[in-house]
Amino acid sequence: MMKMILALASVTNTSLPEISTDMESWVLPLYGEEMQFDVKRNGKKIGEHFVTFKQENDKLIVNAETKIRVKFLFITAYRFDYKAEEIWQANELKTLNAFTNDNGEISEVNYTYEDKSTPLFSTNHWNPNVLSADMVLNSITGKTNNVTISELGWEEISIQDETRPALRHEYSGDLKDVTTWYDEKGRWVGLQFKSKDDSIISYECNVCGI
Repeated sequence: MMKMILALASVTNTSLPEISTDMESWVLPLYGEEMQFDVKRNGKKIGEHFVTFKQENDKLIVNAETKIRVKFLFITAYRFDYKAEEIWQANELKTLNAFTNDNGEISEVNYTYEDKSTPLFSTNHWNPNVLSADMVLNSITGKTNNVTISELGWEEISIQDETRPALRHEYSGDLKDVTTWYDEKGRWVGLQFKSKDDSIISYECNVCGI
């Protein structure tokens, strides 16, 4: 499980810096081309999660992939595979195509943009502008979830061999028991949620931006 220390007295900002909706100005400069997370169950590594970013003309293409294997007596007792591709244009999510294999239970999501009064963000978490949203697109079920995302204060989280200040947020509403962390530059650096068997799943970042 992600190691949590006391909230930082040295962090003077009470919230994250304002992140521009102009993605070309911050996504690649902050994240680079790839993020990489270890996925852990109750503190034990069971898989990995990757996010890649690519600019093609006026489009931003974001791919997310998760691979989880839980073994018992050298036999794979549980497997989870997830792949998703988002295409952003003019700072809006134009399409999202996702495939999930949750231990044999298959789900597919194919979302195409419809003109909306407010931006729609997915549950892939990399975009910190999601923190001001009250509705998200669930990239596993394809449903829109009503949420409240509450800011809970600064903490230090361990990233490889160092610690980094990060602001903790918790989801309530249609999505519960979900916690995310974003660092001082607004980069997504951690995730934690409760699984179906009540174990704690954490995404701990190893490659977290430039």
